[in-house]
Amino acid sequence: MRLRTEHCTRLLNAIAHHPSLRGGSWSPLDLHGEDLIPVVERLLAPYPALFDRRSQILIALEEARGNIARHAKDPSGGLSFVHHRTPERATLEFLFADAGKGFRIDNTLPPYPAEMIGHVYDFRTTLDGVVTCRVAEADTLEIAFLRKEENWGAMRLEDLPVGGMGLSIISKVMDRVIYLTHVGPANLLWMQLRVPEGGPA
Repeated sequence: MRLRTEHCTRLLNAIAHHPSLRGGSWSPLDLHGEDLIPVVERLLAPYPALFDRRSQILIALEEARGNIARHAKDPSGGLSFVHHRTPERATLEFLFADAGKGFRIDNTLPPYPAEMIGHVYDFRTTLDGVVTCRVAEADTLEIAFLRKEENWGAMRLEDLPVGGMGLSIISKVMDRVIYLTHVGPANLLWMQLRVPEGGPA
C-alpha cells in the first residue's frame, strides 16, 4: 500500500507540472475493485446526457483499464487512475497510468524523432474503420477513429490483427484521446468527454 501511495504522490506531482495537464485539481480514484458501475454512475450523475451514455462510457473505461493491466510493467502503479473535472474546458477527464514502453508507431517507440512529428499513422484496422495515431510531439500521440463508408473493403474478420480493438472503442466513445509518455514515473492515457451545455444538473 505504501508503494502505491508513493507512486500516486509522484504521479500527481508530475501531472501538476506537465504543461498540458497542470492547472486544476486531479484526484485519485480507487478503481482497483472489480465493479466500475457505481464509480462511473456517481461521476456521471450530475450530467444527464452523459449518464444516458453510461454503458458506452463504462465499456470504454473497462477497455482502458484492461489495456493497462495487460501492458503495464509496474505492479505498484500500473493501474493508477486519476479523475478531473474541468469546468473551464467543460470536460470530464480521465487518466490511466502505465509503466510500459509506449505505443510502437511505424516500428518506433517514444520519444518519437522530429521527422515523425505532425504525421498521422494507421495503428489498427477494424471492421468499420481505422484507429489512427497523430504524433503531436515527441512524447504525445493523438488517437482517433477514422470511420470508413459502408463496403469500404475492410479485411475479413479472420484477417484482422489480434489486439488493439479496445482503442477503437475508446476513441469512438471519448471525444478526445491522447497518450502522453514520460510523465514522471508513468505514461498516461488521457481521455476527455465533453460536458453537454449547461453543465451539472
